[in-house]
Amino acid sequence: MWTNYADAVESRLGKDGKFESILAFANKLSEHAARIAGVLTLIEEPSALAINSEAFGRATIIAEYFAGEALRLFDARMASPGIRLADALLTWLHNKWPEPFIGLKVIYQRGPI
Repeated sequence: MWTNYADAVESRLGKDGKFESILAFANKLSEHAARIAGVLTLIEEPSALAINSEAFGRATIIAEYFAGEALRLFDARMASPGIRLADALLTWLHNKWPEPFIGLKVIYQRGPI
């Protein structure tokens, strides 16, 4: 069950994947779920020696909730499209434009966007 969950999480980590923006957190999501499952198991049965599938299933729900919260918080910090375009233009000017001045017409014709 853990391997299936880890594979499902990994499939959402790549470029354009659901968890791309929270890669550092989501990369450990299956391990977080296993730890949560262990805690849930010990709360229910302090002498337990193994995690059952029901506890792991509940743990994945909790882990997915926290991943959703991480996405929500990351998206709240995202810059507006105008800021991102301005940042792309500034980067282009610093790295690609050799002249000290530039006109708007040149930016529209040869700029990064």
